[in-house]
Amino acid sequence: MTGGTAQGAAATPSADQRPGDPPETGPADAGSILARYGGLWTTAWLWALAALAVEGLVVLLLQFRAVVSTLELARALGALFPLIAFCAALIAVISLPVLATLAKNGHGRGRLIATLTGLGGAGLTAWGVSGGRHFEGWRRPAFTLLVASLATVVCWWMLPRVAAIRARMAVSARRRMTGLVIATAAGLDVTNLLVLPRLYPAFHLSLAMLTCLTVTLLIPGAAKTSRVRRWLAFAFFVVAVVSLPGAPQRLARYDNIRWIVTESAPMLGWVVRLGAKLTPHKDHPLAATGPETQSPSPGKVTDFRGHSVLLITVDALRADHVGAYGYARPTTKAIDELAAQGVVFEAAYTPTPHTSYALTSLMTGKYMRPLLLQGLGANSDTWAASLRRYDYQTAAFYPPAAFFIDKPRFESFRLSGFDFEYRKNQFSSAAARVREVDAYLNQHHGSQPLFTWVHLFEPHEPYVVQAAHDFGLRDIDRYDGEIAAADDAIGKL
Repeated sequence: MTGGTAQGAAATPSADQRPGDPPETGPADAGSILARYGGLWTTAWLWALAALAVEGLVVLLLQFRAVVSTLELARALGALFPLIAFCAALIAVISLPVLATLAKNGHGRGRLIATLTGLGGAGLTAWGVSGGRHFEGWRRPAFTLLVASLATVVCWWMLPRVAAIRARMAVSARRRMTGLVIATAAGLDVTNLLVLPRLYPAFHLSLAMLTCLTVTLLIPGAAKTSRVRRWLAFAFFVVAVVSLPGAPQRLARYDNIRWIVTESAPMLGWVVRLGAKLTPHKDHPLAATGPETQSPSPGKVTDFRGHSVLLITVDALRADHVGAYGYARPTTKAIDELAAQGVVFEAAYTPTPHTSYALTSLMTGKYMRPLLLQGLGANSDTWAASLRRYDYQTAAFYPPAAFFIDKPRFESFRLSGFDFEYRKNQFSSAAARVREVDAYLNQHHGSQPLFTWVHLFEPHEPYVVQAAHDFGLRDIDRYDGEIAAADDAIGKL
């Protein structure tokens, strides 16, 4: 009778326990331990999996215009899923000590393990973000020690208090808490995307981990997992693990999806990077594996040897005022004809939205603005100089406005004229440019190929009415007329 009472008391949850939490006392057999920690891990894994999947879904929906086809997307997601499941499992393992501690009202052996986990994570993050000149010498280890110490104190202090709050919550309060946690995780994810992009990888990796851990650790009812759910999750996980070995190689075939995810998905981007680390370079589908893959087939080669090159740039020409890009007004007949016969880039970006920096970047192949702002890059090689080494004759026709703003930074390029041999550096109308190029070509009697650059200035303000292309008197009408005048010159060139 007494033994029965003791067993009944052992199975009775304490006042601080939540429904569904594992009992604090009782036989510590393998089955109860597996049920307890299996339930905690299962729920943490499912929440981490959901967080990664939802982020990927939102990003791909927002960037759907950049997806080539639904088939590409489906195949890429099929290759990405095993990596997501694997990373979610790792996050669930990291969460397990804290979840077990919370299930025991913030006390027990797990509290120490959870605190040490926080110490290690904070220390690695602090070390990773303090590699610059501001933390040279003793400052870097001191900063790391300070951050790790603070994290240790916070983790040790918070665990019992968070557990007490969770234990006292009513069902309705837990639901509100769930919404608050999801909103917090979303805020962390957006912060990860917008704050210091492409800087301090340790900072972004830590924020990604913190986002997932926030979801897995603070969602109420983490231990309330049925046996059926545990076995279904386990089977789901086994399928993912079985398909994991070939997943990085399959994902490597979809660079477009990988680019979208790494650029716009702070958490999922790290999953893709892990896949890249697991894919040996020699196994990349585009890597050369033999003589037959080292050069394209003859039908796909463009051989420029012996051919002349004509480069035309138009100042202040908007892409959305070009017929080839969908503009209704007939402003660019010649450009549209070229587009119909050639290659059209649907997405092209200037290195700097400023003529001098953009042209200098174009002529050197470098991002010149950050270089010139640091007093560097003035001695950069140019296309004209490189082609002259290969027996090209070079000629340039451009206005002085190419170096009008920030003149001191472009002095070397202004004096060298981007290394063109022949230079017509003056303001000329589009029609006059055609005559200047024609005169130069009439003097060219050699057999050498030519590299000729012509910069047209018409669409730049002030906007003048073009008699041959009078669309009206509004600014936009006169602007379109200037584009059409430049387009006439392009056709003649």
